[in-house]
Amino acid sequence: MQNERTSQIFRLTPPERENPNLAFQDIFNYANLTDQKEMLWEWFTIAITSSNAKRKITRENLIFCYEQMEKLVEAAHLINERAVTLNQS
Repeated sequence: MQNERTSQIFRLTPPERENPNLAFQDIFNYANLTDQKEMLWEWFTIAITSSNAKRKITRENLIFCYEQMEKLVEAAHLINERAVTLNQS
């Protein structure tokens, strides 16, 4: 079920909306691939081991979400690395 917050792009700045590679640059300037994946893993382990009885999302869905987010981070990393290489040429 989508709501206004989840169906809209709200984190990207106007320049990032025009050129999403800017968002990748920002992400990987903050932390490299290894650090990004370690932070994602920490988030995942905290979420999966939490004992919140009112949880609306299953652990299986959290695992799938983690795997998809990791894939996204890896793809963003490759796109960013290729853009950096092209800009250095």
